[in-house]
Amino acid sequence: PPAFVKYALATAVADVLRYALLVSTVGVPRSDLPLVVGVCDATCAVVDVLLRLQGSWDMIKAGVVGSMVGPLTAAVIYCAGVVIVTLSAVGLGCGASAEKSASRGASRGDHEMCITYIHALALYTIGSYLMRMGHGLLWNVWTQTFKPYADRRLVEAEVLSESETSRREVGSEEFTGGNPRMICADLDIQGKLSQIQVLLRYAASSIAPPCAAYLLFFTKESPTISYCAIGLCFLLLCCSVSKLVTWIQEDTGINAGAAQERRTSSGIGGVHRVSWSEMLPAWMTSCLRRPAHSAGEASPLILSDAARAYPGRFSSAFFHLGPFVSLTEVVRGGYTRILCLRAATSNLSHTELSRALSVVGAVALSTFWLSDLADTNRKFAATLSFAILAAGHFMLASSSSMFGFIFSAAVFGLGEGASTGLRALLKQDYLREKGPLGECTGCGPAGRRLRRQVCNKIGIWSDVTLIANSLVVGVLGHFFGMRSASCAFGLIGVYATHFCFRKLPDTKPNI
Repeated sequence: PPAFVKYALATAVADVLRYALLVSTVGVPRSDLPLVVGVCDATCAVVDVLLRLQGSWDMIKAGVVGSMVGPLTAAVIYCAGVVIVTLSAVGLGCGASAEKSASRGASRGDHEMCITYIHALALYTIGSYLMRMGHGLLWNVWTQTFKPYADRRLVEAEVLSESETSRREVGSEEFTGGNPRMICADLDIQGKLSQIQVLLRYAASSIAPPCAAYLLFFTKESPTISYCAIGLCFLLLCCSVSKLVTWIQEDTGINAGAAQERRTSSGIGGVHRVSWSEMLPAWMTSCLRRPAHSAGEASPLILSDAARAYPGRFSSAFFHLGPFVSLTEVVRGGYTRILCLRAATSNLSHTELSRALSVVGAVALSTFWLSDLADTNRKFAATLSFAILAAGHFMLASSSSMFGFIFSAAVFGLGEGASTGLRALLKQDYLREKGPLGECTGCGPAGRRLRRQVCNKIGIWSDVTLIANSLVVGVLGHFFGMRSASCAFGLIGVYATHFCFRKLPDTKPNI
């Protein structure tokens, strides 16, 4: 339930409420909406990249995991963002309709209105980013607390099942250290949990848009009041998560202080920190600092010769998993943004937009079983899903009526269903000892921490893509129209299909 509510709130704000707020209260003309949204999203993405490179925000998130401080901190950050977003509308409309905002603006000078618009958009961008930070912090606290607990419960259930099976097998063969099927199930736990989270997102995206449209209708088209209601719901969600975190830790017999002590004493300070010279090919890293072979520049880090640090040893993963994550962000994330902007610039009502968005989530939720293709071949599943997603973009570009929007949304939802949790599965493949990174990182806890660092650095592809994605949608939509933006993203989907078919390796380990 917490994950479902979190996804529902995020979908309601990102896909419906923010467009209503920008148009009706901040006073952004509909023709300028793509550019304004693109610039605001790109600014938030730039800050994300800077924080990732600096690392302090990651340290803060790690410090509040496993305690009640995390959800409460997320609530404070998110509510501060809601207050700033609502303040962005005070100078221009304070929740009034677009006609009232326009009449108020007509009584002011052009120069004064320009300054007011810039000030309002700056406040909106800051508030939106704080809301994103609150969402991200709450989700990090929840996943880092719940996943180990769920892993333990699932492994215990699988072990009990295997024990019962082995007792019933009389004289067939001795049970010597585990069944390969159980090992496969154990290794796929994180990926399957991620698929369940994606299904919750699909369910939330099919319900949240109509609820947001009804909220706007109930509040008489006042996005500021709607934002305050969303902030109150998020505050209640944070309180619920705080109680759940406390209950989970009491059930597992772990308190926050002991967990923090284990994280501190588990050798984090002695673990090799992956450098960018190891992520990029050797010919690109001549100006970068060469990787250290040990944690203290004296003793060897990893005993295995195959796991020694050298320039470019993770470049294959960086240029395979990284582009896949990037293309996924562009093709999948770009559709919802383009659909919302096309609906907003075409003067469609909030109810009509919510219908199209609900179709995407509902179709994806009903066709998630297609993602079982990834259990046999990751490469084929990625190729098929990108081909369907590209078709959805091209259909959206050729749509000129509500029926066309609904049909393209159904096709895109089919592509979403076929790729349910695929990105998480690939990431888990790279975290495994028997995965593509296992040979060059070694085994044991040190090797897993090393692989996790590599995957975290690969995440910069996603951050940089968010910047480019936002700017491309905004610039193309503003100067060439949203149909051109849809065609451009369809072409990117075609390239993604080619990349998965020709370049992406099938990373599923063979047990």
